[in-house]
Amino acid sequence: MSKKKKLPTYSRPVPAAVFAGWQGASEVRFADAGEVLERLACLVQERDRLGAHQDELVRQGRSQGLTWGQLATSLGVTPQAVQKRYGRV
Repeated sequence: MSKKKKLPTYSRPVPAAVFAGWQGASEVRFADAGEVLERLACLVQERDRLGAHQDELVRQGRSQGLTWGQLATSLGVTPQAVQKRYGRV
């Protein structure tokens, strides 16, 4: 059994403006490999934070009577996908 590698935590937040307007990875240019690795770690942290926030919003929505279909529309997925992921809520 392998342990999940813990990513480094960076104390410097990445300003939203750094990522604003990017259309794709081909537009991303950094000074060196160290900066690339730092930005990747920051993106992972942000993705995890946003994922936790999404999970909480879905739980709140269900507790307030929103349907799987209503939640799915906001999330841009099918009702089945939302129910499969959050069906225990």
